[in-house]
Amino acid sequence: MKRQYRELSDNTKQKISTSMRQYHTNKTAAQTQSTSEKQSQSMKNYWANIPSKEKSTPYFI
Repeated sequence: MKRQYRELSDNTKQKISTSMRQYHTNKTAAQTQSTSEKQSQSMKNYWANIPSKEKSTPYFI
């Protein structure tokens, strides 16, 4: 199931942060800075396209 809104609890954000930190510390040296920047930009674009809860409109108007 895809996310419908971008709002997450602080607890969920902390879990994601911890998980991502562990994942990235296990990367090999072959992962370059440019790859990290591309991934970061890609995630920013992904989150920019998910609407905020209060801005979304119902489909059954």
